[in-house]
Amino acid sequence: MSASRNKKERKNQVEAPETQSQPAKKGMSRGLKTTLGIVCAVLVVAIVVFFTMVTTGFFNTHTTAAVASGHKLSPAMVNYYYRSAVENLSQYASYIGVDTTKSLTDQVYDAESGQSWADVLLDQALTQAAQTYAIYDEAIASGYTMPDTDAEAIDSTVSALEYYASASGLSNSSAYLATVYGNGCNVDNFREYITVDTIVNGYRQQINDSFTYSADDLDAEYNAN
Repeated sequence: MSASRNKKERKNQVEAPETQSQPAKKGMSRGLKTTLGIVCAVLVVAIVVFFTMVTTGFFNTHTTAAVASGHKLSPAMVNYYYRSAVENLSQYASYIGVDTTKSLTDQVYDAESGQSWADVLLDQALTQAAQTYAIYDEAIASGYTMPDTDAEAIDSTVSALEYYASASGLSNSSAYLATVYGNGCNVDNFREYITVDTIVNGYRQQINDSFTYSADDLDAEYNAN
């Protein structure tokens, strides 16, 4: 092999790597791009829907926070009973050193257990709800019919919410209820709440009125107790 030929072969060996074609870089296929685009769009929609549900109180009206006498109560319904318990406490709160205008979660009821006044009132609210629905079921089972005057009173109470909302600078009745009772409270579940309460009170009164006592019965009870 001649020297010139050897020189030529060595030159080819050195230049070969430079002249070899490099594999072309492949980007995402059109199908993959489309799939990723759809996934991103779905995620965006899901996030928007989720936050819409949160801000509109969907979870407060469509989830179960407690069960009272077999009735599933949404967080919004529990709020009504809780607020009622707070209002009852406010009548004598100052005598026991409780400020109902401040967070009840931060006010300790039992230092040993760490139970707050909010915990106590929530227990009371759930107990009251259970008792209310137990009597409500009994009233319905017995065929109790709410008088027209009570139905009219419910309508008047609901109608008055518009006035309170306007006086408070709020857009509508549901906005007012959400401000007073909590997120998710609206006209529909408020009407349900006061309707159940009205039926229970009316049925209780009907039962009480059905009892009759003679003067001798009252005297005997008084003397015995």
